[in-house]
Amino acid sequence: MAATGTIVLCATALLALNAVIDSSRQVSELSEVADSLMELQIELYSLTKERSQLTLDQVEAFKSQNAAIRSDYLSALTAALSVVGIDVQN
Repeated sequence: MAATGTIVLCATALLALNAVIDSSRQVSELSEVADSLMELQIELYSLTKERSQLTLDQVEAFKSQNAAIRSDYLSALTAALSVVGIDVQN
């Protein structure tokens, strides 16, 4: 009887530990997503500042830089968020 109780207690503890590990993994992944969003925000602030100082001959380079940043971050965020089950909308 005591052995059965010990086995049940161990199984419950293992299930609880597994749930804690899963939660920890999700928090870590969300932290990575938050870091990516902060980097994106910094890039966007930088682009906004650059945009206000553009000359006509710099517009095309600015557009391609903007598109590259968008593509890079969208890919990274989509991959990171898909791990935790969140969809990114374009």
